[in-house]
Amino acid sequence: MNIESIYQSKLYAFREAVIRSSSKCEAAAEAFSSILGSIENRIGAAGAGFVSAAPEASDAQLISDTRLIKKPKSEIDSAIENAALKTGLDPDLIRSVIRVESSFRTNAVSGCGAMGLMQLMPGTAKEMGVKDPFDPYQNVLGGAKYLKKQLDRFGDIRLALAAYNRGPGKIHSLKITDPDDPEQYSKISAGCRSYVKTILKYYEQYKNKG
Repeated sequence: MNIESIYQSKLYAFREAVIRSSSKCEAAAEAFSSILGSIENRIGAAGAGFVSAAPEASDAQLISDTRLIKKPKSEIDSAIENAALKTGLDPDLIRSVIRVESSFRTNAVSGCGAMGLMQLMPGTAKEMGVKDPFDPYQNVLGGAKYLKKQLDRFGDIRLALAAYNRGPGKIHSLKITDPDDPEQYSKISAGCRSYVKTILKYYEQYKNKG
């Protein structure tokens, strides 16, 4: 792999970390997202022959304790299926959120304190009855319940995901009545829109594989 490919890989990895953390550290996330976008555009214009697809997130994307590990996918899949059964959400949607939030790392901890597979903040974990946010079953069920709550409230998957990322109060305050209206939807921050877009992209990929 040439130096340019390595550099772009790092940019992609860092950008996904920024997308995940945009709700918890908004100012820094927006600034980094803007800077990285500018750098990437300049590099792309130079025609350096970078790799065409973004790689999966790296370990450096999240700040975590020394227990950071990957659980067997079978255990995570079981947790996803359990949460889907209890909430009625599509398991592929839950899986897509986990992929963006934590890259399937059960003990992931963000710089702002979000924890586990679905990156639950302490208050959200408590609200959803999660006692151990690093337990896959508790975390995924809690995250799925919280996402279902936003879907029921906003009635649109894009707004529900935005609320999961930024908080329902913030999205409600934007008074978006028609998310298909570009002018209204643009009220949501660029970082949050990128977060939603990435999840929906993965969701479509998972559905097509099925």
